[in-house]
Amino acid sequence: MRIRFVLALCLVFLSGCAEDPEPVRFSYVPDLYDTLNVSDFKSADPKLGSLIQEVCHQKKVKPPTQYTVGDHYYVSLVNIGLFVEGTRATYIESDGRPYLYCDDMRHRPTFHSLTKKQTSFSTSDLTKPVKKIEIKAVDSKSRQLYSDLVDKVRKSQRQLVLPTTGYLVIRATNDQTKETSVTNVMELTPFVHGIPHFVFIDNTYMDDRYQIRLHLLSDGMNILAEEPVFAATDAVKAKFYPAEPNSQGEYGLLHVTTTSGERSRYTLTVRQESELPQGIKLLPDDDDSSESPYHAVFHDRPFPKVDYTQKTPYDELNEQEFLMTSVEEMKTLTGLIKQSQVAEKKGKLAERSYLTLFNGDQAQQYRIYLDRRVKKTDIYLEDRTRKISFKLTPEARDLLLDSYQIN
Repeated sequence: MRIRFVLALCLVFLSGCAEDPEPVRFSYVPDLYDTLNVSDFKSADPKLGSLIQEVCHQKKVKPPTQYTVGDHYYVSLVNIGLFVEGTRATYIESDGRPYLYCDDMRHRPTFHSLTKKQTSFSTSDLTKPVKKIEIKAVDSKSRQLYSDLVDKVRKSQRQLVLPTTGYLVIRATNDQTKETSVTNVMELTPFVHGIPHFVFIDNTYMDDRYQIRLHLLSDGMNILAEEPVFAATDAVKAKFYPAEPNSQGEYGLLHVTTTSGERSRYTLTVRQESELPQGIKLLPDDDDSSESPYHAVFHDRPFPKVDYTQKTPYDELNEQEFLMTSVEEMKTLTGLIKQSQVAEKKGKLAERSYLTLFNGDQAQQYRIYLDRRVKKTDIYLEDRTRKISFKLTPEARDLLLDSYQIN
């Protein structure tokens, strides 16, 4: 009997000490990410986007030297009226161990180990990267996929197969003066594996000059920075003589003729180099200047998701369907919600029934319930992820009713 009494006291003591769940717990909410599988250009499971964000914010590890490469992904927060850089990620394996290579476009890319619980990625198409840059004619599949690309200088368009280390460097050497200039530079990372890349020459008018430029295209849409091969105040003509497809970096010969009859001849190369060319600086190692959301958003319905298959049109929230707070208002609102108590929700959903708190790449999302009575109205917030609810304090309730017209 004594033993039973002691056990009962222990249970009461333990249950009394159990902490209530925190009303605000920021996490990587799957419903708030648009996730694209870049390898096949199709929407991926939102839970995979949430996992990618989680892994990419974990402790970085030492880069593996030899690896096979899998699918590429792009994960971005849903559109809330702010430009927010997304996260690129590539699944790789080294000696049977899984990794993600991550780049949020604000900091230097990093490698992250995956645990057994995090291995939700396809491993069916892992391939080894090539060791040298290969220059080849544009294949029929890519030509059809990127048919909007125009080869401005005849026969100059070539497709590139790229390794994943070092730098891609395009150089132009004047055959008469022997002067060499760097026209294009791109860091070679796991992101380039299996993604179509193209190079072609364009004769254009820019900055009050007639210019001959080499364009390096990634994914058929992102034009990377370049320097002109040739520039003059008057119009020029360009002819290109391509080299045979090869892995020696030989791209071809470019002949330029000015209106006065002056001719210049350039040898063009596309090569992999281990070091960044002297005097060239790519993006800074860390750049926190891009905007991250720290706002609260009241909205009438779930945020629309991008359908990358384009089977359904994008149904953007209109101005009448949401209200976004300032950063300071979000801090005040979050502080008040943190004072809420766990309670079973009562009442009915409000007309504007969603509240999402954005905290950088993480978020917290609730459904809003109003319990209307004769003399007062109580407000309950249901955490959509944890399926628990909280009763707001009078101060928080009055803020929602008076300042944000929740009804």
